[in-house]
Amino acid sequence: PEDLTTHTVSPQLQPGNWINKQTAVVSFVSTPPAVASSNNFVAAPIQNLTYGISSSSNVPQPGSPIPGDITVPNTACPAPGSPISQPPPVFTPAPQTISVPADGTYLVHYFAQDCAGTEELQFTQTAGSWATSFYTFPINVDTVAPKVASGPTLSPAPSIK
Repeated sequence: PEDLTTHTVSPQLQPGNWINKQTAVVSFVSTPPAVASSNNFVAAPIQNLTYGISSSSNVPQPGSPIPGDITVPNTACPAPGSPISQPPPVFTPAPQTISVPADGTYLVHYFAQDCAGTEELQFTQTAGSWATSFYTFPINVDTVAPKVASGPTLSPAPSIK
């Protein structure tokens, strides 16, 4: 499987994926696969994108709908039985505002689903066994401004004549 959905976060994440706000705006772009085929196969358009936020220690597994997740629909699906003759367009939903309840470490999990019902999930292999998970990216939140307890008094350097 290809990673076909990308994301950007605003405000831009600082080193370690930190931001100092409890809200951020995430922009997703999901590109249908480009399949080279001699039988004129054309991939189905993206039907929707689903995302959610979880603590970094408790990421849900794919399967049943996850309570609280948000699904952003696309209107690109053809009518049932209608042939798809050209490559489907890229799905770029409106930017999504995400909020976290408190300072801490979080993961945004997401997947795209095409009009044929295929979900874009991440597959990993460990010791011969395959596992399926959502794609994720971290957002770490710290809204407490740093305080300097004590330090030296700084003064300008003396001028040299």
